[in-house]
Amino acid sequence: MHQNEEKKNKDPEGCKLIIGSYFAHIRNLLDEIAEYESLVDHKPEDTLILQVSNIRVSQIGDILVKARIAKKITARYN
Repeated sequence: MHQNEEKKNKDPEGCKLIIGSYFAHIRNLLDEIAEYESLVDHKPEDTLILQVSNIRVSQIGDILVKARIAKKITARYN
């Protein structure tokens, strides 16, 4: 605890930046959790609308995963 106070006193702006970064990560995680819960709660028989714009090829996998979660499609191997 004492070391943290020393660091805080030596570099208060740096500490604020680090704490701000932590809170940004927490907000992003909470947003992702909310999105996941929304996808899980989606009824497969309903139309699924995902909000995307300017899709990059690297995002296609994420979009497919979200659609599979919402439609309750799993990869089961026999």
